[in-house]
Amino acid sequence: MIKLELNPPGTVACLSIGHGRGDASYRDINDAGAAQLAAADQLCGLRIDAPAMPRPRQLLDLLEHLPALRDAASRIQRVAVLSDSPPREFVPVLRGHFEASEVRHFSAAASRAADQWVQSANEAEEAGPEAPAPAAATVVADLQLDDGLVDEASGPSPDDDIITLDDDAASSVDDEIDDWFVKS
Repeated sequence: MIKLELNPPGTVACLSIGHGRGDASYRDINDAGAAQLAAADQLCGLRIDAPAMPRPRQLLDLLEHLPALRDAASRIQRVAVLSDSPPREFVPVLRGHFEASEVRHFSAAASRAADQWVQSANEAEEAGPEAPAPAAATVVADLQLDDGLVDEASGPSPDDDIITLDDDAASSVDDEIDDWFVKS
């Protein structure tokens, strides 16, 4: 079953993804959440509860069928995902949909930690201009280290997965000899 609703204080939208969408159509699900999201002037985050996250294409289709969530995306600073699915399967889809939001993966059992993290975005905003703004398209996920331990505290390094190409490499011509790799 799929449900889109606002938590009682009105600061966090909650998207629950179970198996199937139940008896409701996507329009019914969207309409039920749209009025609540439009009235939420303190909206700061989104919590996605999905013990088993849908495949990337199915998740993208679901997000496209919920325009109320797309319209509220600019107000969502943080997206907490509670799932036992590996983050590499769904984080790229969420980053594409919530471009200006931080996305963080929590285990399905870490409900309290996820709620605190999402709510802290609202507290930082209320603190005033001294509070740092969230980084665009930041992803923090549990990392699997070589020794099998999960490092939740450090998160990804700024240098992870960054490939820098030499500008000269793109401007090489066919008759030019690149000798940077030749032993002398």
